[in-house]
Amino acid sequence: SDFATDLAEKVGDAKGGAGALRMSYSRQRRYGPAHIGARTAQIDDLLARVAGYQTELDAERASLADCRRSTLWLDDAELAQVERHLAATASALADLVARARDARRGFENLPRLPADVATAVGDAVPEPVLHEPLM
Repeated sequence: SDFATDLAEKVGDAKGGAGALRMSYSRQRRYGPAHIGARTAQIDDLLARVAGYQTELDAERASLADCRRSTLWLDDAELAQVERHLAATASALADLVARARDARRGFENLPRLPADVATAVGDAVPEPVLHEPLM
């Protein structure tokens, strides 16, 4: 970079414009409400599915706690290990929810097209982002 600058200063150009200010162009992409709405709706679907998994996991953990209180024949150390695994799963789900909410906020904060431009260009709903199915 320094070499290129030094060379440009020494060589110049044939028209004498080496010292002229250069224009730069930076275009920031903007998004319409349909695009942003489609992406946030997809994240909302994910959050609803994860909430269902969390409810199911909470029920399993409650059932395990009842089992630990009432069982005489199961080893408490083994039940504690099961609880640790369920707690790790709950933590992973909580992390997923946090990441999904961050992604949603990111889409909500995308630069917006002016309303008249979004209407004029048709603001088409994009195809959903493909992902592996959650089982």
